[in-house]
Amino acid sequence: MPDRSPITVRRKALAAGLAAVGIVAAASLTGCSTSSPKRLASTASTTVTVPATAVQTSTTQAVQGTVVTTTTAPAPAPNFGVFAGTWTYHGAAASIGLDGRGTADWRIYKWCSDDPTPPCDDLVNNNIIDGGHASFRLTGVTANTAYGIVSQTTDTKTVASGPLVLRVTADDHLEFPNFSQPLCGPHSPPGTCGA
Repeated sequence: MPDRSPITVRRKALAAGLAAVGIVAAASLTGCSTSSPKRLASTASTTVTVPATAVQTSTTQAVQGTVVTTTTAPAPAPNFGVFAGTWTYHGAAASIGLDGRGTADWRIYKWCSDDPTPPCDDLVNNNIIDGGHASFRLTGVTANTAYGIVSQTTDTKTVASGPLVLRVTADDHLEFPNFSQPLCGPHSPPGTCGA
C-alpha cells in the first residue's frame, strides 16, 4: 500500500513541482523548447524520507545529463543558554531549561487558611507553598531578550497566559513581567536579591 502520510504527499508534490521547473530550466539552458520531445529525456523524481531535523533534499532529472537539486535545511534551534538555570528573589523563583521550557513560582501573600479561594499560599510542615505558578516555553531569543508563551498559570493578575518576554541584564538579573523585582542569577551582586 502506498505511503499517504502528509509529509510524503507534500514531498511528492514538491518533487512534481521541481520536475516541471527543471524541465523548463533545462530546456532554456540547452536552447530547446518544451515541444521538442527528442531532446527531452524521461522525467524522474526521487523522494527521500529523512528525520525532520536533518537536511531535506529533493532531486529531479529533467534533461539527459542535467540535474536540478534543491536543498532546504531547518532553522537552527534557538540557544537559551544565557536564560537556563534557576533565578530567585525573596518570594519568587523561575527555572528555565536549555530547551526553553520553564516554570515560575511566586508568593501571593494571602494564606489559604484565611481565604482558601485560589490563588493562595499554603503552609505545610513549616514550608511555604507558593500560590502563584506558571508554566511557559521560550520560542526565540535575540541577544539578551527571550520570547515565549505562558501555557498555564494560577494567577493571571501577575503572570497572564499568552506572550512572554524575558530579559537578562548585565548584572545577572532576569526581568520577569509583573514581578516586583528582577530575579537573581548565580552571579548577581551580593545584597541585590532580598532575604
